[in-house]
Amino acid sequence: MKKRIIVCGYPKSGNTWLTRLTAEIVGCPVAGYWFQPWTDDEAIEGTERISDHLCFKSHHCIEAMNETLEHYAFGNEKIIYLMRDPRDVLISARHYFSITPRHPRLHGYMSSLPGGKRVYDRLFHTESYLLDTLAEGLIKGTREGSWLHIPWKEHVS
Repeated sequence: MKKRIIVCGYPKSGNTWLTRLTAEIVGCPVAGYWFQPWTDDEAIEGTERISDHLCFKSHHCIEAMNETLEHYAFGNEKIIYLMRDPRDVLISARHYFSITPRHPRLHGYMSSLPGGKRVYDRLFHTESYLLDTLAEGLIKGTREGSWLHIPWKEHVS
């Protein structure tokens, strides 16, 4: 039975980087996302490595992690929790995630016009709007982006 290492943290905290670094150091494969077989292909790497260990990447909050460990654990799992400054998480998220337009119908109409999307973005989908929306999600949680449903503080605590 292989020993399992789970690298967990809030999204955009460096989970992929730390998972790959840990797997390199240990000399084991990254087996994918912890308890999310439908998205494993994105996280798998180093399958040629032979080791007594497997690394997994995770964004589970503590309740979800405990639930998966209760049903899926062998008892030999080690968890590394990565905590990144939320200001850095915000900037990383800004460059990675898209945000729903503030006025979807107007966005749709203006996007159909030549140069309309550029005008809409300059007037309504501003950098300030994007950062404020993401910051509010980090602080309070929101349905804007599936990864923001749990506030950062709650996840890391």
